[in-house]
Amino acid sequence: MLWNHILSNIYLRKYPKPTMDIGAEWFAGINLQLPKPLTPKVCIKPVMSNSNALLIALRQINRAIDLQSKKLERDTGQTTPQLLLLKELEKEGRAKPSVIAKSVHLSHATVTSIVDRLEKSAMVTREKSADDGRSVDIVLTKKGRDCVRNAPEMLQEDFLISLSKLETWEQNLLISSVQRIAVMMDANRLDSAPILEVGEIQP
Repeated sequence: MLWNHILSNIYLRKYPKPTMDIGAEWFAGINLQLPKPLTPKVCIKPVMSNSNALLIALRQINRAIDLQSKKLERDTGQTTPQLLLLKELEKEGRAKPSVIAKSVHLSHATVTSIVDRLEKSAMVTREKSADDGRSVDIVLTKKGRDCVRNAPEMLQEDFLISLSKLETWEQNLLISSVQRIAVMMDANRLDSAPILEVGEIQP
């Protein structure tokens, strides 16, 4: 009994009775060092502004039209308007100048100039109309027909095919957006034909 009492006193001197909750005392005596949040190393690339993205897209369209026009003239010897007129004639073989002008959305004077050039290169001929001897028909020659068949696909035709595959609301959205761009560039006042060609429409 005496030995137990001595051991008890020694223990209490070395380990005094806690005055507060042992859990609270333990946390109070610890300086918690929480790990710092890791900062992810992200490779930040310069963000292209909306204006630059739009200007680049417009430049790409302009270059695509220019390159296609040069390719057509190099491969066929014909300009884009000339080839469009030949393709229009291929449908029936012959047509009146006024009908052609309406179909390709060009003025009668421009169509006349194009026909003059095509006639010089033997792509078309002028013949009196069988219905009315006072009017003249533009007739596609064999050389002109071969030119059309051997010509590469036109950018305008591919574009219109892709456009036709879009939903109506997508087509309307594209039209309104591009028309807005034309207004912003003050280009809506310019008289223009629905032909993908850079610069003036040359006969």
